Parts: sequence; C-alpha cells; structure tokens
Amino acid sequence: MVEHIAIIGCGAAGATAALQARKFNRKVEISLYNTENYSQYSRCGLPYTISGKVKAFDDLVLMPPDSWAGLKIDTKLGVTVTDIDHDSRELTYSGVGGEGKQKYDALIFATGGKNADPPIKGLDKKRVYGLRTLDDAKALALEAD
Repeated sequence: MVEHIAIIGCGAAGATAALQARKFNRKVEISLYNTENYSQYSRCGLPYTISGKVKAFDDLVLMPPDSWAGLKIDTKLGVTVTDIDHDSRELTYSGVGGEGKQKYDALIFATGGKNADPPIKGLDKKRVYGLRTLDDAKALALEAD
C-alpha cells in the first residue's frame, strides 16, 4: 500500500500529480520538492510581468504554499533532491528551504526542462538573460527599469 508519495518538481506536471493523488486518496502523505523558492506558477505569464500587463509577480502564483497545506500536501521549496536511495526508498534534500531525508513508497520525477543556450559568442556576458523562472523574470525586469 502506498503511504507516502514524493514528487520532485512543482511545475504543471508535479502539481497535477500531487492534486490527482490527493483526489484519489485523502489519506496518502504527499511531499513536493522544488528547487525554486516558489510554488506552482504560470511560466507562460512571465513575459507579461515584464511588459506590465501582469502587475505583480505574485499574480502568477497559482498555488501558494498555504493552499498546498490546506490540501495536506507538504511543500519543500528552495531545495534540491541530492540523493535517492532506491533500495531503502529514501531521498535526501537540501537547500535554503531546509535539509533532511524522507522515506517514500512512490516517487514521481516531474523536473521539467531548462533553457537550451545556443552557441552564440557573448552569451555568457552580463545583460544577457534567459526567461524560464520567476527569478529570471525579476532579474530582467530590474534590468529593464
């Protein structure tokens, strides 16, 4: 019997997995681990924060941490899963959001993607930005002001 589901990633896939698990089992323990310091947010809305069509970055957050807590889903934000021991079914995490170990019965990887940097000379210079995360958008917005 599955008693604890660990989900690595809190984007669309991770959030959907957590919500569906909760929908079908009200008693299972669910933990979400995210490297970013934010819960699920709309990545598609990032350009609109920079243009000003969306007034505040917080307006992009779809599920704030207290919403997850209300569903009895534990969120570990600002952490990276650094080790997974499949034999003992235990993961290790650390980061600004804390550190620890967690036993699990089921493990879901929902880690999403990352920007592909094209081989362009000077791409590593200052004032060159990718736009993938809320922090990327905040940095770009500061530069644009």
